[in-house]
Amino acid sequence: MRGPHVRPGNSAERAALAAAALMETSLSADVQGADMRLLAQLTNARVGDLRHYVERVRRLLRDFVPRESGKQGYWFSPRSRPTATENLLLDGTRSGAFVLMCSRDGFKRQRALEAVREVPSGFCLGLLIVRLNDWVEEVRQAARLALDGQAESLKSGLLLECYELYLSSSDWGRMREVDRVALDRLFGQGVPRDLLMTSITARRDDRAVNTAERMLRRGEWDSELPTLATTACHWGVRLKALRALFAGEHRWLEHACDEDRFRRRSIASFSSIERLATDPQACVWRA
Repeated sequence: MRGPHVRPGNSAERAALAAAALMETSLSADVQGADMRLLAQLTNARVGDLRHYVERVRRLLRDFVPRESGKQGYWFSPRSRPTATENLLLDGTRSGAFVLMCSRDGFKRQRALEAVREVPSGFCLGLLIVRLNDWVEEVRQAARLALDGQAESLKSGLLLECYELYLSSSDWGRMREVDRVALDRLFGQGVPRDLLMTSITARRDDRAVNTAERMLRRGEWDSELPTLATTACHWGVRLKALRALFAGEHRWLEHACDEDRFRRRSIASFSSIERLATDPQACVWRA
């Protein structure tokens, strides 16, 4: 299960290779050492690399299954029944659940989610969130229960790492409405508004633009448009906020926006324009 050369910036590939090492040692020894190494990689991995990790580990698990049964002398057990290696990874390690929830087998994904005892990083939280859009209903239910069980222990910083992923969940087609409401409540209560705005306005990478763009699709952020337009460090964030202020009310009307929201958005537009015209430090004209 030796992996290919890893590009320096690919945190998900390093995590996937650490997952492969954990599966490998489950057939021999030093499981705890491999577990700690995988936890370290999962902590350092970027939430934006989730898809790469899931697809890579899924292929590794597919290749691992026949080796597991051959080396341990197992008969090929039914998919609804866990193997000894699966039990070892779920019961004897802290990171095994975040490997097996990438499996092609829905039963394994469900059991992995049911075995989650902690969420050590934002990357691991992202793995739970994406399972709310799983194509198997029982897996979606297990993901929701896992998030509910860990909700009190999730810190604001951990949730903030997954905020862009949370916003993108609005586009997921298999996610149940009850899970959308629960996710809205989790992030709405867990991420203070001022912390989120500070994070977006201070960031200079392009991910800030993606986050701002998705935020602007939601009406509850209308009041923050002047702040984004005048204080954001990234010119792309300022540009999107300005466009929403200058022309966004027309798009809201086309989507049957209510009159009160239109009035609030218009007032915000005019006040922001006045501020931009009189504040030489606004530094937005080049956008």
